Amino acid sequence: MNPIFKPAQYLEWPGFVLVVIGAMLFALFMVNNKRMIKNGVPPDALTTCNTLLAGSMFFIASFVFNPPKIWSVFDLRIGIFWPLFATCILNIFVQFGAMRAQKYADTTLVAAVGAFQPFISLLPSWLILGETPSDSGYFGFVLIASGIYITSLAQKIKDPSKVPAWGKTAEGNLRFTAPLAALFTSKGVQLAFFATACGAISVNFDKKSAILSSFLFAPAVIFIFVGLVGLIRVKRSDWQKIGKEYYGWILASATLQFSANVLFWRAFQYGLAIYISSFKRLNTIFVLPLSYFILKEDATREKKYWLGIFIFVAGLLFFTIPN
Repeated sequence: MNPIFKPAQYLEWPGFVLVVIGAMLFALFMVNNKRMIKNGVPPDALTTCNTLLAGSMFFIASFVFNPPKIWSVFDLRIGIFWPLFATCILNIFVQFGAMRAQKYADTTLVAAVGAFQPFISLLPSWLILGETPSDSGYFGFVLIASGIYITSLAQKIKDPSKVPAWGKTAEGNLRFTAPLAALFTSKGVQLAFFATACGAISVNFDKKSAILSSFLFAPAVIFIFVGLVGLIRVKRSDWQKIGKEYYGWILASATLQFSANVLFWRAFQYGLAIYISSFKRLNTIFVLPLSYFILKEDATREKKYWLGIFIFVAGLLFFTIPN
């Protein structure tokens, strides 16, 4: 039996609900991690704890609720090994890179950079899954690009002196190249962008792994693999910085990561991988109030930020329109 299937070229409403709720949970996950990092918890050690705990939860849930169906192992078309291997390697950079980014940049900025993932994912989705958006989907991408750009212009660059000359006017104000110029001003933005690029490729292997095994078993393997890599690379001195007072926070963080990803992976059957990847970026909206009230970050209150968010959400809704 051939397990490969073609989903609808729009995001069906069950998938929409799953991903939106998942984005809320993922925003809480990011803010909870940032709170621990600000208090001195090393990001690599935190990533290791999160992935090992979340992976263990996935393994238990998989064998209780959704045991894996392995159609083939090494077959290039329907074999589970190669897509699972690819996404495991990519997720090393996704998980550790995204967490390290929060050490150097505000959570709101890291979340905003992640919103570029759907565009990077367009070519890999076509090459890996043979998925292309519908006509309304392409129009949605245009709106999303406009919304992200307007939102990025509202972000505050803390050290304008690091912005290259082509990113500023003669008076020192930021040009419309500000989002690109931001890559030169913040190590956190650079790490977030790299993690986003890796995530744009891995999401396609994620979906293929889910189809070829189980939407609970595949992420279990991925998270455990990343966690084991962390156990090898994290220094003993970093582990000593995690006091008992953080154990509850870490358990909460791992539970949020598990819960959000259960919803994301379950949604793969309701639409294209690039649509799921796009809706996940609604966490950009949910992160703003959470980071403002919990982390006391200097989140922007400029009107163009909210204009960008409105256009971004409007673009996402075009993914739910059938041709």
